[in-house]
Amino acid sequence: MVLIPDNSILQRNKDALEATLKSISTTNPDAAAAAHREAEERAKSMELQQRLHRFEAIYGTDAISSASPELQQLSEQLQKKEEELRRVRLELKASLEVRASD
Repeated sequence: MVLIPDNSILQRNKDALEATLKSISTTNPDAAAAAHREAEERAKSMELQQRLHRFEAIYGTDAISSASPELQQLSEQLQKKEEELRRVRLELKASLEVRASD
């Protein structure tokens, strides 16, 4: 079973990310834009994960494999958002590495 962080933890993480974003936005706008995209994708991914966990809590973890097309679509959407989040993280890391080498 995967534990879902409560809203206060999510809010603290969001606040910390926004503070970091503010500090890099003046020195490296590209890194700031990538960090902003990452924050948006994290929020979307967390929302989809929470929806999926609520569904699994009600119907069980095997329900998706035998689920309706809408539920299969939700599962695919979550996978796509997780992949997009991974891509944005890599972009941010590359941007920060470029900034560090300057």
